[in-house]
Amino acid sequence: MTWKNLIARKNIVMLGCGAVGEQMLQILRLEIPDIIPRTTIVEAMPCKKKIADAYGAKFLCYRCSENDMEHVLSHLINRDTVVVNVTVQVLTSAIIRICQKMGALYIDTSNESWPSISNGGESITADRLQNMDALASEVNGGSTALICHGANPGLVSHFVKEALRVYAASKGHSVPSGAKPWAKLARDMGLVSIHLSELDTQIARRSSLDGKFANTWSVSGFLEEANEPAHFAWGTREPPASCDAAIRTGPKKLRMVQFQERARSAVIRSWIPSQGTYDALAIPHPEVFTIAELLSCHEEDVYQPTVLFAYRPSIHCLSSLNNPAAATHHVLKSELTDGWDELGALLIFQDGNAFWYGSRLRVAQSRASTPQGNATIQQVCAGILGGIAWMLHFPRAGLMRAEDIDHDLVLEIARPYLGSLRGISCRWVDNTGSRPWPTAPLLRFGSLGENSHWSATAFA
Repeated sequence: MTWKNLIARKNIVMLGCGAVGEQMLQILRLEIPDIIPRTTIVEAMPCKKKIADAYGAKFLCYRCSENDMEHVLSHLINRDTVVVNVTVQVLTSAIIRICQKMGALYIDTSNESWPSISNGGESITADRLQNMDALASEVNGGSTALICHGANPGLVSHFVKEALRVYAASKGHSVPSGAKPWAKLARDMGLVSIHLSELDTQIARRSSLDGKFANTWSVSGFLEEANEPAHFAWGTREPPASCDAAIRTGPKKLRMVQFQERARSAVIRSWIPSQGTYDALAIPHPEVFTIAELLSCHEEDVYQPTVLFAYRPSIHCLSSLNNPAAATHHVLKSELTDGWDELGALLIFQDGNAFWYGSRLRVAQSRASTPQGNATIQQVCAGILGGIAWMLHFPRAGLMRAEDIDHDLVLEIARPYLGSLRGISCRWVDNTGSRPWPTAPLLRFGSLGENSHWSATAFA
């Protein structure tokens, strides 16, 4: 039975109707038009009712609260409900517990906290991962709750698996059977590090952006990440860090590196097909740890790759980041005139070979299916759609992450919304040409200028 047959028996409750929520409604209407009348939008801003009305969805004006959220939501959801959570600053674990009680399926794109328990921009990524680990045993065997499954975190974990499988096949290897198959394959192939590389070239008319902090997705979400101390998973095959950094134990006893500087000033050199070598920000993200966990071995030969997120946001976001006076938050959609969002996984091996797998989605391509949106958000929605399809086939899996589920099924469903999805071989070597660049020399601290770039050292 297909996922569309399975969802015909369901209703949807969408928590939040910001940029992701509205674009998700467009995709749902395209894929399964009959589901829209059985969709309820729960949103704090009454003005969003006009969006629900435009699509024919139900609307409940309600701000999710610690005090009465269970009472309100329990009247909306049941065993025939798929809860799509695209809110911010609403405690993820609280919503999951409600869904478990009611037997509802659950999916989100990020792991959130109440504003009252936020720790003011300290290292919250690792802390939230550990909180989810505690919840996993509590909901074991319950209705499926798929967390952090948008584009990244989410699709990039499936890109990593596909990249590793395709590259290994080109060398005559296949994914082994048994426990930790992906970790054994990564170790045997000599995988040193992974850059989750993203480049956003979407551009808008600047005249309409004066005084605004503009981004192609949640401004508050980006600022929360950018203001954390820079940190990421640090592999066992890295030479000692030459910069001022602390190597310590992170989530799941993984090795991680942490710096005193904020991520907004941590500039990393990475590579992406459309640009070659480029400057990006080393932004903290949960998938750097969950992917590192997927690929780590703790046998006699302890092994873990370095995993980091190398994100170059749009030129408008960079301009806003360097202009503290920009106070009003604004998500760019209809103003965008050109450009694309390119997102993938760059796997770097011990012999200097590298393989990138991912997608490039142009604004024009995204508007063909979702006119009221942009390429960045459509990638997020593609991850949600693929995640929903997987959950419908596996409704009693308990708490799951992208790394735990079938990447073939997810990519099959997401592919139509990802533009060009492909794998590319390249080289990634130091100045001697004899070994892959270690991570430490690729990192510097300072401003990521709008026009800054590195001369290419990796090539297709």
